[in-house]
Parts: sequence; C-alpha cells; structure tokens
Amino acid sequence: PGRRRRQPRRPRAPPALPDRRWRACRAGPRRGDRRRGAARRGAGAAGDRAALTRARLSYPPLPLACKLSAAVPGLVLSCEHASWTLPPGVDLGVSSEVQRSQASWDHGALDIATRLSEVVGLPVHAGAFSRMFVDLNRVPAHPDVVPRVSYGAMVPGNATLTPGDRAARIAGFHTPYWDAVRRDVMARIRDRGSVLHFSSHTFDPSLDPAQRTFEVGVLYDPGHALEAALAERLLFQLRRAGLDVRANQPYTGVGPAICTSLRRELGAPYAGIQFETSHAVTYRAGGCARVAGAIAAFLETLSD
Repeated sequence: PGRRRRQPRRPRAPPALPDRRWRACRAGPRRGDRRRGAARRGAGAAGDRAALTRARLSYPPLPLACKLSAAVPGLVLSCEHASWTLPPGVDLGVSSEVQRSQASWDHGALDIATRLSEVVGLPVHAGAFSRMFVDLNRVPAHPDVVPRVSYGAMVPGNATLTPGDRAARIAGFHTPYWDAVRRDVMARIRDRGSVLHFSSHTFDPSLDPAQRTFEVGVLYDPGHALEAALAERLLFQLRRAGLDVRANQPYTGVGPAICTSLRRELGAPYAGIQFETSHAVTYRAGGCARVAGAIAAFLETLSD
C-alpha cells in the first residue's frame, strides 16, 4: 500500500540500419541490444528480441546504381561448364567415367540456370562442350584454358597440341562464347544503365570434405560497390530459404573467371556473381529447384 505502481515501459523503436546495411547485423543484434535483451524478464522477452531481429534484417534500400527496377532486362545468365560432351570426331584420350566427372563439367549447373531462365524469360549462355576441351571460365591466355590436367585427371589429347592447334581451338570455341556474353552484357548496360550477370557453377564437396560442408557459395568482389550490395542481398535471401551459404567459397570471387574479366573491362555498371552449388544439393531430388527458387525470390526484390 502506498507504493507507486511502475508504468509499463514504452517499446523502443528498432535502431536504424547502419550505412553498411545488414552486413553488421548478420550475427544478430548489436552488443547493446543483447544487454537490453538479457535484462528483460517475462514471456515477452523472446518475442521482443525476435521482432527486433526481423526489423534489423529487413532489406535496406539499394543504392541508386543497384536499382534494376524492371530487373529482368538488366539480367544475363550463363553456364560455362554446362556439358560433358565433345565435338564430333574429338578424342581427348580419357575414360567415359572421367568425361562425365567434375573434371569435365558442373553437374546441375545448367539445371539451375535453366530454371532461372524459365522464371525470368531470358536465355542462358551455355557452354556446349566439356571444360577439358576448352574451359570457358578461364581467360584466353590462362594456361588451363585448354587443360592438360583437369581436377587431377590427365587429358592426353591436349598434351600433344601445337600452339597453332591451341590457338585455333580458342578462336573457334572460346572467343565466340565470350563475345556473345559480352554483347548481351553491354546491351543490358545500354538499356538499363547496369547489369547483373549470374554465372552458374557447381562444386564437388568430396574434393575437400572438411571445408566444403556448405550448400551454396556466392562469389563476388567485395571491393565493387554494385556487386557487393547485390551479393549481400543474395546471401540474405539464400539463408532465408534455409540454405547453408558462404561468401567467396569454395573459391575467391576475384579469380581468373569470366565474371572477373568482364568486371575489369566494364567497371562500375557491371555486377558479375558466380554462384557455386554443392553436388550434395544438385544430386538430391529437388535440390536444383530449391536453389533456383531462392535465387528467383532474390530477383523479385531488386525492384523494391
């Protein structure tokens, strides 16, 4: 009796997202938020924390340069390692088992890219032949563009090529593919001011079981503003779909790939993201559809 009843505390508005967007929030609320949450008692505390986390992980607006409103016309899809086949009459001296292995192609990569193309109504630039014949995800001057060894498998048919034979193969099969992708990318930049190039690949987790435990890798250049902003959104959406995702794993996002080459050539308006899906997903029933669906959901956010 006589003691003043404490008035219920008014709920705090969630703090504004920092300039670095949700990058700083991926691990959850900030230190101060955790202290306040720990001080709360009662049934409502968990709900308050969940609401705060949802608010902090909501999508921030993209920078103006990233606005691909009417995003589909600003999109290019490619799959460099889509096939394990060889041109008629070509014999590289490898077994059929090697020719159908990771040494030759990326299982499931074309399936994911094709599902995306059906959603957005755009074609896929797809490599027609095995990476052992010519690797479309290497620059023309790279020593492994016509590999003598691919993922530990010897390619005897490439060991005896003369420099002229090698140059002719690059000119006949590598150059036309890169030219087609480049033309498409530049057309999107002219039409929309910027472009997002998705390059679909897959990886074999058995090559490094201790490290390759995740389902999807998103490869990009953290120093490229447009690319980094889009990659952060993509990472968020894939995690939201329940996928185990890593940034710039199992490879670096600045290696000798088609996205890296076009990024250097075209600069700020170009964003090239290579996504790597584990064979643990692509060999699973419905795995490719799940990844493609999560990426399609990400594309829907670009006009927000």
